[in-house]
Amino acid sequence: MILGLPAYIKLTAVNVDGQWLVFRGLHGDPDIKLKLTLSQAADLYKLGYYEVKDVKSQKQAKELSKEFREK
Repeated sequence: MILGLPAYIKLTAVNVDGQWLVFRGLHGDPDIKLKLTLSQAADLYKLGYYEVKDVKSQKQAKELSKEFREK
């Protein structure tokens, strides 16, 4: 909420050759659309940005990937 009104953040994420590109706004005809609360988005960001740095093995990578998909 910003000034008592719902705030919407709209982004388009595209995976090109294994690299994620993120653009402001909604673009194209996506295969998947996600709606997240701010809390859910923060949790996914924490996993995908901070916790991935601590991955030291393929097993840890698979566990983190599973946790990311379950959120």
